[in-house]
Amino acid sequence: MNTAFDTAPATFPTPWAARAFAIVTAVSQAGWFDLKAFQQGLIAAIHARESAGGCIADEAIYYDCWIEALTTLLRDKGVPQARLLAVEASIRQRLLSLAHDHDDDDHDHPPQPVFVESTQ
Repeated sequence: MNTAFDTAPATFPTPWAARAFAIVTAVSQAGWFDLKAFQQGLIAAIHARESAGGCIADEAIYYDCWIEALTTLLRDKGVPQARLLAVEASIRQRLLSLAHDHDDDDHDHPPQPVFVESTQ
């Protein structure tokens, strides 16, 4: 049975949340870990946040837990912390450059999605 949920493209609350999803998906597809391992890491990150007195009050905090789970998985795979920080800095710099490197005409065009879930 095909429902609207089955065929609707994924939506995200912010561009960085979509990027977090896309990065986790890409790293998993590259064979660094399977999504079951990520799911367990995400559960652990959410539990740690809640145990420390925090709550998952909005999607921004939820996607922070995604990044935390991804970072922990990569660190457990032996990726050095310095390498993770360098990649993060590179991504941030690229995003800042993109944000500042545009023409006034760009305001007439909606942003393009970072990731669109396949419906096939």
